[in-house]
Amino acid sequence: MDNFIDKVKRGASAATKMAQITLEVNRLKLQISAKEKEIAQIFQRMGETAYQALQNDALENVKKELQEYAELIQHKKMEVSEMENEIRKLRTEKLCPACRKTVPADMQICYRCGYNFEGSAKQPVQIVEAEVVDIDPLCPNCRAKMKQGDVYCNECGFRIAE
Repeated sequence: MDNFIDKVKRGASAATKMAQITLEVNRLKLQISAKEKEIAQIFQRMGETAYQALQNDALENVKKELQEYAELIQHKKMEVSEMENEIRKLRTEKLCPACRKTVPADMQICYRCGYNFEGSAKQPVQIVEAEVVDIDPLCPNCRAKMKQGDVYCNECGFRIAE
């Protein structure tokens, strides 16, 4: 009976943690949305300023103001990027620097583009035809389980022909 109660407690604890993560992710998404609206408003002000200056043949006079808008936009975009990174951490994901796709944090090789996160595995060189079936395929090189649509094996980096 104690074993059952312990399992229920662990399950409840895990559910609570997942709920907290979901709340935090949603909070960050809301903040990202607000930042993106701020960026759009800055772009609009920047465009209006440039338009008025062009109409009055005074573009040189607003160059500093336009530069300030550009710097403000860059700052807001960096804030958004930091929040997106925080979301990836909460979800135990990482961003592939090669294809800019989000992948699980424990991946050694990006299954979308073949980027090697570890730098030590052999780079994929051989292309072979893989049989398409309804179950998860196996890598023809190392026999590791793969997911439908993977282009590269996460274990050995072997490239699968599409």
